[in-house]
Amino acid sequence: MPTESEQIVQDFLTLLQREKDNTETSILTPTEWEALADLEQELNRIADDPESLAEAILDWCDKYPNISESLNNEDWPAVRAGMKKEGQKVPQTLASENIDKIANKSTVQEVKEAIENAINEQSQ
Repeated sequence: MPTESEQIVQDFLTLLQREKDNTETSILTPTEWEALADLEQELNRIADDPESLAEAILDWCDKYPNISESLNNEDWPAVRAGMKKEGQKVPQTLASENIDKIANKSTVQEVKEAIENAINEQSQ
């Protein structure tokens, strides 16, 4: 069972993936897509643990009420189930008992890559 921090990371990655795949219901404005670069930079400065990663994500989301509201209020397990049913990529995080320093760094890198990919795809 994921920790609360791991769940926040997975939910945020799901939000990004859904936004990349479905531009019809986009929550992120073009300005917010560009602002993801700020979050990416912040991830370069944080400790490599799930709590720091989740805190950085939540701090960034707090600057954008529509994103924060979506992250906090949507039924993300149901969203992931729907994405899986439609054959879309579904973001995963490691179970807490398997996370160690290397795995945490991989999670930070995964989030950074998801942000970078989202920015690149949005600008095309």
